[in-house]
Amino acid sequence: MVGNNYLKAMKTRIIALFLFAATLPALAGGDGFSKLYRKYAGVEGVTSFRIPRIVLRIALLAGDMEEPERELIRNMDRMWILVVEDPVLNSRINFIDESAGWIRSGEYEEIMRVNEKNEKVCILIKETGDMINEMLIVVSGEENVMVRIQGNFYPSQIGELASQARKTASGG
Repeated sequence: MVGNNYLKAMKTRIIALFLFAATLPALAGGDGFSKLYRKYAGVEGVTSFRIPRIVLRIALLAGDMEEPERELIRNMDRMWILVVEDPVLNSRINFIDESAGWIRSGEYEEIMRVNEKNEKVCILIKETGDMINEMLIVVSGEENVMVRIQGNFYPSQIGELASQARKTASGG
């Protein structure tokens, strides 16, 4: 049986990754993401998560979430996360470089790119009409992280959550 502390830590990590994705990250493409996910899922030193809709619904039972977070999770269908944990492996991997082809394929719209000294982040979305159907976040450098979120989101939901994250980060 998984302990409460473990579940709380996992929930916190997932929300933090999503917030990070909503404020800085890089999102990357469908088929390309799947290939990269399969390449690294199960590799020693890489943590991989595939979170189906039912698990996301269970997360809604947590009482310590703000309404914007709840609304966002309600609209999620599934989420995949890859995190390179091993420092030696991390130094040999660059998710931005490995995904460059499908990031530039035109299937996704790049909404943000951050290039800092030791880290690069790219966030991509796929839209249908006014709805965001998919977000891809790719981080390389000191960390290599990839997040793919599928669902139906209004851009305002992402903006509201990002605004809330900024307030929290600034102590407001």
